[in-house]
Amino acid sequence: MDYHMNQWANPKRSTIAFNDFFSKKIESATSILDIGTGAGAATNFISESHPNVKFKGVDISPELIQIAIEAASVSKSDPNKISFEVGDWFNLNQARGEFDGVISLQTISWIS
Repeated sequence: MDYHMNQWANPKRSTIAFNDFFSKKIESATSILDIGTGAGAATNFISESHPNVKFKGVDISPELIQIAIEAASVSKSDPNKISFEVGDWFNLNQARGEFDGVISLQTISWIS
């Protein structure tokens, strides 16, 4: 748990670099889906940099989504701007047409 909460308090350099790289694309969106959001720290960091964009983080792990929900509730995250839910990126039909873009930052760290 400490590992995940530390990421909420201290974003990783890779999260900051990802945000900087995609910032122009994200700021023109109204809603972004983050698939494989993990415990939500990166999604939260990016959402704080883009106050006019709504974010939804989806992960297959109920445990990580619970951490994300709890961390968001004690942080300064706006619940109307960021949300988290359990989901499988191979079955995202419920999200079709709802988002302007999709990111998957946490997934990159698991690719060999």
